Amino acid sequence: LKFEVTKKGKIINVSPVNGVPGGPNLVREAIRVVLMMPPWEAATKKGKHVQAEYQLNVPFNLDGVN
Repeated sequence: LKFEVTKKGKIINVSPVNGVPGGPNLVREAIRVVLMMPPWEAATKKGKHVQAEYQLNVPFNLDGVN
């Protein structure tokens, strides 16, 4: 997933980078989990908080799922 972290640490604009085997339900769940994370510490540039883009791999273990 890719997303942005605002100057105040809020996660926004979460979207998938690649398709996920298992379909859109897994993508929605990964987005839901990322949006539930506590605020991040904002990036800084020249001593000031700035908005920044990040990518995060979200692994799924589907062993035993029917």
